[in-house]
Amino acid sequence: MSPERGEELPSEGRTGRGDPNLLAAVGGYQKRRRPGWYLALVLLGFGLGALLALVVGRPPAPAGDEDLPAPGRPTPAAIRAGLVFAASETAPERTPDMIASGVKRVYCHFRLPGVESLESLSGHWSCDGEEQRKLGGSDFAGQIEGKLAVGYAVIETQPPAGFQHGIYEVTIRTADGVVREGSFVVVDDPDKILSKPVPEAVGVQVRQATICPAVDEQGKPQAARAIFATDDDKVYVAFRFSNAKPGSVVAVEWQFHEEAIPSAIHEIRLDSAEGWAHAWIGRDSGGLLVPGSYRAVVKSVPDGQPLASAAFQVKADQ
Repeated sequence: MSPERGEELPSEGRTGRGDPNLLAAVGGYQKRRRPGWYLALVLLGFGLGALLALVVGRPPAPAGDEDLPAPGRPTPAAIRAGLVFAASETAPERTPDMIASGVKRVYCHFRLPGVESLESLSGHWSCDGEEQRKLGGSDFAGQIEGKLAVGYAVIETQPPAGFQHGIYEVTIRTADGVVREGSFVVVDDPDKILSKPVPEAVGVQVRQATICPAVDEQGKPQAARAIFATDDDKVYVAFRFSNAKPGSVVAVEWQFHEEAIPSAIHEIRLDSAEGWAHAWIGRDSGGLLVPGSYRAVVKSVPDGQPLASAAFQVKADQ
């Protein structure tokens, strides 16, 4: 006999062994004894659904999904953004562990999405928790690439001491209230702390790298321009350096379409703490400059860290 409603089933019924009511709780039929026909309908429904999916294909995306990134396409979060600090005008891959004290200028390199103009940026920098100076629109240099601001803000101290040891923090705020923060550390004699020489990029500072057809007696650029012809004799890069140890060396690497020209790397000895230096590339053995895109990159020696760069083009005579 079947047990009356409300009576407890034997334990083997609760574990599912030999119980005709297995899956009886599907679809709200908890109190029906034999739902075999319903289970058959459920399985039939799954089968029809799978068949329709094969015939019809993928259902249309819900409204608003057209704004989602396609598979494999980088999302906005994948765009590298933030602040990186260096003693050079060229952004490094990351902030160095330590910057040597005495540096007069530190560059806060930034990549900030959602920015329409550099003038909309603001911020400040502090040392050991004490605010030193505010940053305004004129302190930011760079360009906007599809609402991605790429450039730097120059952080300077009062001469002649330069930056002293401490922890320096920089805050940059965009017009919509997004805040970016970063920091760098300045110490005395970092080479003793690290037990290895500090790259020259930490000490020597290079700025105002300029492409030009000639330089004056002091090495300053003359008639700066970025377009040259194949029959021009020479193309110079002139740059201003500071905070250098007399006798230190930098190198100028000339590149063609972003690839280094092995025979066109020039080392320059800096005989003073600051001044102008230059290098040139030109016609070799009566030949002509090849049309294309070029770049001059000033690097520290021996670590090869980029300090500054400038680009130009050579075009065939019309």
